[in-house]
Amino acid sequence: MRYNMDFLVAALIFLIVLWHHFMKQRQYAGNKTEKTFQIFMMLGIGDILLDMVSTVVIDNSRPEFARMLYVILLLFYLCQLLIPPVLYLYTLALAGGAVEEKLSGIRCLLLLPTVVLTVLVMGNFQTGLLFSVTANGAYIRGPLYLMMYMQAVWYGLVIGGESIRNYQKLGKRKFGIIWEILFIMVSCVLLQGVYQEVLLTGFAIALCLMVLLLAFQNPYVYTDNLTGLLDMQCFQEWAEEQCRRKRDIHVAVVDLRQLKQLNTIYGVPWTDRFLKKIAGQIREFTESPYVYRISGKRILIGMYSFEEYEAVLQKLLQYFSHPIAMEGEEILFSAAICGIPYGNQLGSENLLNYVGYLTALVPRTQETLLVRGDEYVKHGFLRQKTIEAYLYRAIEEDLFEVYYQPVYSIREKRFVTAEALSRLHHPGLGPISPEIFIRIAEQNGQINEIGLQQFRKVCRMVQKCPEIMQQLKNIKYNLSPAQLLKKGYVGRLLEIIREHGLEPSFFQFEITETVATEYKEEVYEAVEVFVKDGIGLCMDDFGSGYANLNAVLKLPFQCIKMDRSMLNGIRQHKVAGEFYRNIVTILRQQGYAIVAEGVEEQEEVELLEAWGVDMIQGYYFSRPLPVEEFLKKIREAG
Repeated sequence: MRYNMDFLVAALIFLIVLWHHFMKQRQYAGNKTEKTFQIFMMLGIGDILLDMVSTVVIDNSRPEFARMLYVILLLFYLCQLLIPPVLYLYTLALAGGAVEEKLSGIRCLLLLPTVVLTVLVMGNFQTGLLFSVTANGAYIRGPLYLMMYMQAVWYGLVIGGESIRNYQKLGKRKFGIIWEILFIMVSCVLLQGVYQEVLLTGFAIALCLMVLLLAFQNPYVYTDNLTGLLDMQCFQEWAEEQCRRKRDIHVAVVDLRQLKQLNTIYGVPWTDRFLKKIAGQIREFTESPYVYRISGKRILIGMYSFEEYEAVLQKLLQYFSHPIAMEGEEILFSAAICGIPYGNQLGSENLLNYVGYLTALVPRTQETLLVRGDEYVKHGFLRQKTIEAYLYRAIEEDLFEVYYQPVYSIREKRFVTAEALSRLHHPGLGPISPEIFIRIAEQNGQINEIGLQQFRKVCRMVQKCPEIMQQLKNIKYNLSPAQLLKKGYVGRLLEIIREHGLEPSFFQFEITETVATEYKEEVYEAVEVFVKDGIGLCMDDFGSGYANLNAVLKLPFQCIKMDRSMLNGIRQHKVAGEFYRNIVTILRQQGYAIVAEGVEEQEEVELLEAWGVDMIQGYYFSRPLPVEEFLKKIREAG
């Protein structure tokens, strides 16, 4: 019988092309799926080559080729035995988790047919159960020859069953591709079983590898188009794999902070070329293939060697400390360089968050600075992650408290208003600074829900103690940018006020000068709702940033709070004192009520009173108090 090798030749050409593209960028992931895919491809190429060589020798059978044919067939059968279980392991890797963890219990029994057939192949010389080669070099199938096909079908059923079992982990797309591969493999195996002269199994292997390469292992999908570096998705897969294997990894990160400035000066095309140049240079600083562009301005290098990690940090620091030549220009381009030794200890999920945490610690200067993620810094990061996790519980169980800081009127000699402040106590960490948990809540999109919870408590307190409305002019409540700008949020605050039967005019919402100046149009829309319902508006932290007075004066503020930072040096430095006094004079002339924040000393109170400041908020008169102490203090003062 003459064999048709056309499909084998096509399959070999196909796999050589696939192998070229795969190996060209094979460093892209380094995870279990990639390594299993690589083994699958090597076995596939070996299977096809051995199939072709054995077919040629069988078609030209000669006595002198008998021994060589037997050895070739032995290797060919071993390749064919290994391909189905390797494909099975690949599908396990696709479902997530380490393969060695999944191969336990009953799954080990699923590999038993491969073990049995391997024993039969190795002992075939004595038994001839699978095949034999005559003295004349003729190939003869053994009585158990079809067991090879049965093994392939068996693994087809196993893979199909596992894919159904792991459907939720795989998802619809991966599940569909696995069944597409099964259809190709089983169809070709069955066809070759019927038409034995047409060699289709090698072609089936090539088709399956093509599908897997396009769907899961395409190296170009993991490459950043501009720099040619690996991308964020690739880094996440690599980090996850190394953490799962508990392998030490060390990470160096370059935060390119001046790209926006270069875009403005030189234009986007020039800056793109500059970024590409920097990326190429960074790649030359390391022998590691794991160099990633994880965001528009951040490049990350992953390394296994601590010595190389230290050397790379020094090379980066030196490179960015000197001007960079680019198309006739000498650019002094500063960068924030962060080093994370033993990043695997943080876990893959926290590693990228830690990168962001470290870069935020680097001061924004014109100099290149290096920050190392030592144990002290890591402790701060893990503390923040603990707080972040606790916020979910705090929201669900409503664990936040409202404290009130009374505001004293020098003229009326009593407390005339109060600011509602959020407080949170962690059972292990103790009191958590509002600056910390509010920032985290804003980043995670939780601030709106927290704000509504807290405002309900404020309204509930006023409803239960109606005398408070006789003793105070209003209660001040802070709104963050996220709250103020969220569509419908202002309406929900008004609904809560009405639900408790209160007057909107008793409340005054505080917004920072940053919000007033950076979000002008959006703020105007929200303010219209406030004014319509009689709610007062107070500017908080005036003087803490770069206020646009023109924008501020356009908003209908009734009250201006002078930021505590403006008190620095008003008694010691004449210029600071005159500046504060002049600002107060201007604002009073415009009809604003003035509150001085952060007042702690008698001398400050006397100066502020002389300058026309009436209302004082600070520890000199009262710290923020829990609701019972606040009510007691207001009643006693009244």
